[in-house]
Amino acid sequence: MRNASAEREKAASSGNIGKAIRAILGKPQNQYDMHTLTLPSGELRVDPITIHDTHVEHWKDWLQGTNEKTCFDDHHIDWENA
Repeated sequence: MRNASAEREKAASSGNIGKAIRAILGKPQNQYDMHTLTLPSGELRVDPITIHDTHVEHWKDWLQGTNEKTCFDDHHIDWENA
């Protein structure tokens, strides 16, 4: 028990307060499992290729942006003379 308290104090002092709070509340965070994927609808996917494709589509949607013009559209980077 003394070791558990020391670990919580160490986590809190190093800025990892979330880990300390989870330890105090007894709610450990499970490791992310890539063998199954539960969608927001509750549907469970287990096929590895379907899981991969779902992740790829998610990150494509997440990272593509809004296609609105930004200041970077008018800025040209000269990679030859950086």
